[in-house]
Amino acid sequence: MILPLLLTLTAAPTSQATALPPSASGAQQAAFRQLLGQGQGSQGLTLGGTPTVGAAGSALRAHRTLVPGVWQVFLDDPGTGWQESFLLGIPQQTESLQPPLLVMFHGANISEWDCYVNTTLFQDALDRGWYVVAPLGAQQVNYGIPYAQTNIAYALDFVTNVIPYDPDRVYGIGFSMGGGTLMSYAARHLDPDHPRFAAVINHTGTVSVAHTYYSVSDTSNFDNELSFGGSPAEFPFLYSRSSVVDVDSTTSQVDPNTDLVRNLTHVAVLNQHADFDPLTYIITQTQVVYAWLSAMVGSETYLLTPPFASHAWSTIDEPTALNFLYSKSLHVPTEGTHRILADRDAVWHHFRVTQDVPGAFTPFRWTLQGNLNRLTLDQTENLASVIVDTESAGLNTAVNLELVLGTGDGTAEEVTLTNYPLQPQEVLRNGVVMVLGVDWEWHPTAKTVTVHEADASGGPVWKVRP
Repeated sequence: MILPLLLTLTAAPTSQATALPPSASGAQQAAFRQLLGQGQGSQGLTLGGTPTVGAAGSALRAHRTLVPGVWQVFLDDPGTGWQESFLLGIPQQTESLQPPLLVMFHGANISEWDCYVNTTLFQDALDRGWYVVAPLGAQQVNYGIPYAQTNIAYALDFVTNVIPYDPDRVYGIGFSMGGGTLMSYAARHLDPDHPRFAAVINHTGTVSVAHTYYSVSDTSNFDNELSFGGSPAEFPFLYSRSSVVDVDSTTSQVDPNTDLVRNLTHVAVLNQHADFDPLTYIITQTQVVYAWLSAMVGSETYLLTPPFASHAWSTIDEPTALNFLYSKSLHVPTEGTHRILADRDAVWHHFRVTQDVPGAFTPFRWTLQGNLNRLTLDQTENLASVIVDTESAGLNTAVNLELVLGTGDGTAEEVTLTNYPLQPQEVLRNGVVMVLGVDWEWHPTAKTVTVHEADASGGPVWKVRP
């Protein structure tokens, strides 16, 4: 761990020239110059998380390090009250005009420098001409807690606004705690306006935080009020939304009602654990999440178990890992049947979800039949309203469009369809013409049609005639 100490001593930017991405616009170049030095700041590494106060995004500091092409970036407050720091790797020559972006997630009790010091994956990706980001996630021991994920999202949004990366080739690798954080982050961030993962590698990840809590001897990191604040029994939803599966500590069974991993059936997932890893509970979690995801229709997942007896980054074969990732590109689900488990008001692929009640999950299933221009939204729970991006979903609003609804909890629902610049001729429910202004509305400014469904238990069919 000598390298970070040296970095602290050489934190101030030097006069070394930094090549700009070949396709960067003038605005991007200006942002890069601001980001990449020009004498800003003189602070060194932040090795842990530091609570801060101030306006969101109030300050930025970037420091050149001893490592060519690697920068340490600090964002004073991404809106969580925690400073975020991350490593940004810029290749000397990019793989293409829009190269891949690799996001690396560190293990517990160590900073983001774990991703550079303890594995060659960071440098290997740079050598291939990829961009690399390694976020801290608010603090060294975060286990994918939501405020840590908010920090990570803020850092990724910042970076992707100033680099010409390929949005179809965003890849993730996480080790141990970082593997669990990566999996949860990938499952919870499906908004098309922000980076989404095409493929991920879960290297011995703590994919079930509650299972981890009951498997370790010291739970102080979890019980701390700046972290989870107590046990999974006290804060079950907080633990579940930070995981992709809830694995029972006695039976190793998965809770089918809280499996955020269902959101990853469109993502290629490579799971790995050393065959004789001393942390046997993480072996259990890796095998369980692989088996659970394997049973889901349409998923692409793999399991590697190299014959090592250590818990370390080094048990992964770096060329194999990067080759696996590079063979994948983003697949956005449209046609067919898919399931989503939402944990908050957000955009989930083509759907902007608003919950009935926060602090709980909102499951729903959606089926797109393009040949019928029909969308089915059913098995919904805790859903107040949803806005459907018809264009991204592949629906044609210039012809008759059918919307089939089905609730799982019997509550009323509101569904809004985008891309209606003109008022439809009529809207029908099960063949009966509905009343404009009562049963449905057209919003000329937003160019949307909203239907109000009081009882979706019988699977009513709405039809919009343009």
